[in-house]
Amino acid sequence: MSKAVKPVKPGRAFGYGRASTEDQEATIVGQEAAILRAYETRYKDEGYAWGGLHMERGVSGAVPLVNRPEGHKLSVQLEQGDMVIVLKLDRAFRNAADCLSTFEVWRAKGVRLAIVDQQIDTGGPAGLAMLQMLAVFAQFERGMIGERMRQHWRTRRRHGGTICGRPPYGFKRIGPKGHKKMVPDQEVRAIGRRIVEWHDAGWGFFDIHRHLRDAGVVNPTSGRLLGMTTVFRWYHAERALRLREAAGK
Repeated sequence: MSKAVKPVKPGRAFGYGRASTEDQEATIVGQEAAILRAYETRYKDEGYAWGGLHMERGVSGAVPLVNRPEGHKLSVQLEQGDMVIVLKLDRAFRNAADCLSTFEVWRAKGVRLAIVDQQIDTGGPAGLAMLQMLAVFAQFERGMIGERMRQHWRTRRRHGGTICGRPPYGFKRIGPKGHKKMVPDQEVRAIGRRIVEWHDAGWGFFDIHRHLRDAGVVNPTSGRLLGMTTVFRWYHAERALRLREAAGK
């Protein structure tokens, strides 16, 4: 990543953002406004045409960008001369490795990346160097947070406490408050298995989502119809869980 790829002619500018939970609409709106402002005040004058916004709702940052619904669409759309504008690094990428590996693919295609709040722009060598350093520091910080959480969980277990928060895919909590235990969620797994079967048979995620919606299939946890993001997330979660089960973990 020592040299910048300078497209002969500016292409399109795309905005990308993400919020972890579906009720963070204010977060999405704020990201959209900042991205559009950056485009209008700088990149539009450089000759970039507006390509549109790709905003993820209810998608965890632990999911690699290319495996998210909107992130996948964006990656497929990008062509030589295009650019991607994000507000913050952690709104786009899972960690340092995801950031650098994804950007290497984009850079090979002649795609530019701008991170608004850190004033990073890979259109020049200084921006590339800053991106590398920022990604490494972000990964370090995430690792420290993860270690503190693991220590907290170990302490709670030693004292007989329970772990709060949303159960992982394929599990649910049952029992009285303060004494809940984690058990397999067969209803969720049954839906996840069908999603995997249909997708592996050639169905697209939009087709699967429409089929489940038309059939009135609901999320056993929330009682609501499954959203597109949930279908996409359960597909990858079911496949990952199958691999862990096959490995005996």
